[in-house]
Amino acid sequence: MPRDREHANQLGINRGPTQADLIEVNSHKGAKVVPPTRWDWKDTLKAEELELEEQGIWTLDLKAASAQWDNDWERLTNCWDPWSQPELKGVVYTPGMMDGLWQGRILVRMSSWSFFDLIKC
Repeated sequence: MPRDREHANQLGINRGPTQADLIEVNSHKGAKVVPPTRWDWKDTLKAEELELEEQGIWTLDLKAASAQWDNDWERLTNCWDPWSQPELKGVVYTPGMMDGLWQGRILVRMSSWSFFDLIKC
């Protein structure tokens, strides 16, 4: 396997990963561990923060640990049919949530099988 893209080009290899690519991918964790929260977290809130939590309306100012996943939950439960308009659909996107650097993985099966071959089985 070539050391980096420059080495791969010298060898005439214009496809596939290099050692540098694998080092970059493996230098980042695949998933982050969610820190534990206190069971009595509401006791630490001010009166106006507690009132905001109890309204049942999503805002950026919510203090509940689970509020950070509210957008994901709404997309999971209400965005499976693009033509449906659920009556109680919540916020599915917060402006700015896509900003920043992205790191991720994708696993691609390298085989002569295709999706259509799998459906025939």
